[in-house]
Amino acid sequence: MDEAGYGPILGPLCVGMAAFRVDGAAGARAAEREVGRALHDGAHGLRFGDSKAVHRPGRPAALETPVLAFLAARDGAAPRDGAALLAALRVPPPPSDHPWYAGVAGRALPLAADPEAVAEGGGRLAEALRRGGVVPASLEVGVLPEGRYNEAVAREGSKAAALFLAAAALLERAAAAAG
Repeated sequence: MDEAGYGPILGPLCVGMAAFRVDGAAGARAAEREVGRALHDGAHGLRFGDSKAVHRPGRPAALETPVLAFLAARDGAAPRDGAALLAALRVPPPPSDHPWYAGVAGRALPLAADPEAVAEGGGRLAEALRRGGVVPASLEVGVLPEGRYNEAVAREGSKAAALFLAAAALLERAAAAAG
C-alpha cells in the first residue's frame, strides 16, 4: 500500500493497494518472497517500488509504464483512456463539484509511456507472475479529491486520520473480496 499527494495542494490524495494470492505458498513469508521475485524479475524491465524511489522528475513514464503494464498483465491489455483506467482501479468518477477533473475520463493513454514498452512489459510481467503462481487479487486506488480531503481532515482532526481512513477503506474492500 502506498499513498501519493499526502497534504495535497493541487491534486487529490491517492492511496493505492495491490494484494496478491500465491498458489502453493507454504505461508505468508513464502508468498511474500514469490511476489517479490515476480515483481522484481529483471526480465520484464519494469521497476516497482515506492513512488518516491521510482519517480524521476520530468520523466512521468517511470511511473506510468509499470502501472499500465501491471494492468495489462492482469487484464490482458492496458487501459486506453482515463475512463478505462479509473474502472480498472475501481475509482469512482470525479465529483461534479471538482470541475477541473471533467476531462480525465476522455484522456487517451498512455500520456508519456511508450505503448510498446507497456505491452511488452505487461506480457513479461504476466509470465513472471504465472511462473511464481502469483495472482493479483486486488489492485485499486482510493482517491480523495482536494475538497473531500480538506473535509476529512477537518472532521477527523488530522491528516494522519484522513489518510488512515482512506487506506482502511481499501483494506476493508480487499478483506470482503477475499472472504
